[in-house]
Amino acid sequence: MTLDALLASIDAPMAALIVMTVIVVGTVVSWHRGKDGFDLSQCIVDSVTQRISPEKVAYMTVLAMMTWGFAALVLQGKLTEWFATVYSGVFVLGRVGSQWLTTKKDIATATPGDPK
Repeated sequence: MTLDALLASIDAPMAALIVMTVIVVGTVVSWHRGKDGFDLSQCIVDSVTQRISPEKVAYMTVLAMMTWGFAALVLQGKLTEWFATVYSGVFVLGRVGSQWLTTKKDIATATPGDPK
C-alpha cells in the first residue's frame, strides 16, 4: 500500500482518533518530562518493592487491549451497550477491588493501639 492510498483511506472518524491519540500521548509524555513527580514507570512498577508488578502490567495490558477494541468498534459503528458496560466495569471493579485489598491489608497489619 502506498502512502497516497493510505492517506486516501483515512476518513473523518479515523482522523479524529489519530488526532486525539497524538494529543493524549503528547500530554502524557509532557507530564513524564515535567518536574511534577509523574513517572510513566509508576504504571507498571510496584511503589513499595520497586519491581515490576504483575497486577499493574495486567491492568495496563487490559486497558490497552480494551481501549483498542472500543475504538475499533466505534469506528466500525458496532459498539454495543454490552461492550461499553464491560469496558467501564472492568476498570471500576478493578479500582474498587484494589482499594478493598489495600484497606484489608492495612487493617491486618495495624497494631491494636494504632489510630489507623
